[in-house]
Amino acid sequence: MNAREILFRLVVGDEDVARASAAIATEAKRWEEIVGHAFRWKVLPELNRSFSALGIVMTDPARSELRKLSRESFLRSSMVAARGCDALRVLDEEGISVLAFKGLAVVASAGTERGDRTLQDVDLVVERENLAAAI
Repeated sequence: MNAREILFRLVVGDEDVARASAAIATEAKRWEEIVGHAFRWKVLPELNRSFSALGIVMTDPARSELRKLSRESFLRSSMVAARGCDALRVLDEEGISVLAFKGLAVVASAGTERGDRTLQDVDLVVERENLAAAI
């Protein structure tokens, strides 16, 4: 089983599948590769949740890399969210009706825990007649 398959099973598999996949990852010494894929696939929060729920322990270099990449991902998401909120505020101040949806809306309305959601961008909706002014 390759690292991508193991990651998929860790993130979306039930408890038995995730535990078996963790054992394979440990035996095959694939943890660092799995963490790298999780970062690229933007599923670090899900991987961390799986580790916490199942009590999975990885090798030390991979654990350090996971912490480092999780911090980077959180900081990037925080910056994206802050810039999105700034855009919402500016548009509102200009009298332009705007709506955030997808990631930023989930974070704002669902009250997700810190670091539970990664944001790559902010999706905003404005009325067609306000598009030029919004841009």
